[in-house]
Amino acid sequence: MVSDFGSTTMSIDDLRAGNLGDLLVEADVVMAVDATTREEEVIYGRCEWELATETGHEEDLVILRVELDMESGDLEWLVDAIETIETGEPYDDGDDSEKDEDDE
Repeated sequence: MVSDFGSTTMSIDDLRAGNLGDLLVEADVVMAVDATTREEEVIYGRCEWELATETGHEEDLVILRVELDMESGDLEWLVDAIETIETGEPYDDGDDSEKDEDDE
């Protein structure tokens, strides 16, 4: 079980409302938590998480748990948001179909 020290849980709706910047930037680990099953998946900071759990130092990490629906587009949105913050540029999934339609 993960210690709650240094851990914050919030909903995907709060992040979508624009309250994501500082929390995502400061987090060492970001976990997606399915709102129905409570299943957790590390989506950012996996190496840090594995090292901390192996050594028993989970409390040294700033962990952000984001409650969402794993069956919807919530997880993809969260991954995109993290990518945007890391790179400073919007996430590009490589799908140019929308761009092609606009050009016509």
